[in-house]
Parts: sequence; C-alpha cells; structure tokens
Amino acid sequence: TASAQMVEAILFDRKKILAGIITFFGLLVVGSYILGFGLHPNALDLWGRMPQTVQQLITTNMLIAASGFMVFSGFIVFRIDPILTRVISRLSYSVFHFLYLLVLIPSALWMPLALQALDTGSMVWVWTARAVLILVGLGSIGILTALMTVHPRPHRWLHIFSILGCLFFCLQTVVFDPIIWSIYFP
Repeated sequence: TASAQMVEAILFDRKKILAGIITFFGLLVVGSYILGFGLHPNALDLWGRMPQTVQQLITTNMLIAASGFMVFSGFIVFRIDPILTRVISRLSYSVFHFLYLLVLIPSALWMPLALQALDTGSMVWVWTARAVLILVGLGSIGILTALMTVHPRPHRWLHIFSILGCLFFCLQTVVFDPIIWSIYFP
C-alpha cells in the first residue's frame, strides 16, 4: 500500500541521514588527525607532560573506544527501528542525529584547535580545545543514555555489546580527553 511505502521511505531516510552524518563527519575527524599528525612537526607534543604509562593506557583505550564506536553505531543504524524507537521515554530516533553531530563536529575541530594552542601558547586556544572536548563528552553521554533507554530493545546481546562499546567510548571522551589530557596539556 501507499502508506506502507511512505513509512518505509521515512524509515530509510532517518537511517540514511544518520549513516551520512557518521560517514561524512567521521571522515572529517579522521582527516583532521591525519593532517594534524602528518603535517605538523610537533604534533606529538600534544601529549604535554603526560607520563608515558598514562599515554599507553589512553592509546590502548582509544583503540577500544574506536572499535566500540563502530559497534554501537552499527547497532543504532542497522538494528534500531527508527519508526518505533523511543529513547529517554519519549524522544524519537532523530535524537541520534543531534547527538552524533555533537560528538563528531567538535571531534573534527579538536586537532586544529589543539595544534593552534600548541603553536601560539595562547590560553584562549587551550580553553577552546578543552571546550570542544567537553561537548564531545556531553554528546557521548547522550548516546550512552539513549542506548540504555531505547525502547523497544532489539537484539538483546547486540544491545548489551553496544552499551559496553559505548562505555569504553565514554571513558575516552568523558574522562581521558577532557579531564586527564587537560591536566597535562600544555
């Protein structure tokens, strides 16, 4: 029927929009890191005064967090029904669009801002870099909250695995990046 086709088109569009947000802005994040580390001669100085053991811990968690990002993002895009889903009691699937933008846009801005802080020594740039990390952390908490409150809950084990992946992502974006990094940089 025509109404079923319309519902299917809406379902596809919401998922397609989210997949586009993740792909486009995710590539901007990766690109900012490639350009930052590839073109800036002192990019490793972004670690600041951080001890090597803490750097190793954070680097290990970065890899786990990135894997977790892929797992929970895949779950949200491919396993959650955008028509029936409600998160935090009444919000629609479209809240994920906002939350991913809140994570990915500041993430893409962090490297250029942090390198500007490194180059200039200006506390304005340092605090701007810290502010974008706080935004990323807030968006990450939002995604975790949405994942934990999603109804109906599809695919129980995939849902649990996605929450676990998001917890590692939040460890990185809520604790390691805005708090621990800020202690040691500049």
